[in-house]
Amino acid sequence: MVGTGPVGAASYHRHLVGQDPITSRSRRRRTTRTGGRQLRPTAPTATATATATREKGRTLSSNPEPPADGPDPSDGPGLPDDFLFGVATAGFQVEGGFNGPGEPTNNWVAWEQLGLVAPSGGAVGFWDRPEEALDRAAALGCNSFRLGVEWARVFPDHRRTDATALARYVDIVAACRQRGLEPLVTLHHFTHPSWLGEDLWLRPDAPRRYRAWARVVAEELAPSVRHWITINEI
Repeated sequence: MVGTGPVGAASYHRHLVGQDPITSRSRRRRTTRTGGRQLRPTAPTATATATATREKGRTLSSNPEPPADGPDPSDGPGLPDDFLFGVATAGFQVEGGFNGPGEPTNNWVAWEQLGLVAPSGGAVGFWDRPEEALDRAAALGCNSFRLGVEWARVFPDHRRTDATALARYVDIVAACRQRGLEPLVTLHHFTHPSWLGEDLWLRPDAPRRYRAWARVVAEELAPSVRHWITINEI
C-alpha cells in the first residue's frame, strides 16, 4: 500500500510518471552548487576498463583446475561411498499407454474423458523405450533410478494379473542394474486401478488390498530391488 505522507506520495508519483520528485530536487540542488553546469561522469581509466573486460570474459572454465590430489580436506567430508544420487519418475507421468481404448485404466480415467485434465497419451514413452531414460541417467553420472510399478497396469481388472506387464518391470529393473543404477521402486504413486474407485484410501478394505498388491510386486522384484517406496502420495 502507498503511504499518505510526502514520501508515500512521491513514490506513488514516481510509479505513475516514471520520475522520482525527491531525486529530481536533489539533482537540481547539485546543479545549483556547480554554477548551473551539469556534471558528466568521468571516463573510466584504462586500468578499470581492462579489469572489467577481464572479468566479463571469465567463465566457469576459466577457473583454475582443482589440485590433482583431490579436494582440500579442510572443505569437510565428502559424500559417503554408498550415497545414492539419481533421478525419480512416476509411472503414470512417464510410461504412457493409460486410459485409452484397449489400455489399462486408473482413477484418472473419468477426469480425462470429461476433459477436466489432459489425456496422458503416450507421455514420454518410458514403457516402450525405457533404455533412453536409463542411458541419460547413467550419462549424467547418476548411480540410482527411481521408478514406479503401476498397479493399474499389472492388475487391469480385479480378476487377473497381467504377467507380461509384470515381467516388463522385471526387465526394466534389470536394465537399471546393467547401467550401474540402483533401482528404487515405488509401489503407489498417486494412481491405482479404476476398478478400485476414484479414492481407494476411503475404502475400509484399502489396507488389505494394498497389502495383497505389495506382496505380488515384492515376490517378483525383491531379488533385484533393495529399496522400496511404499506410498509416494495419495
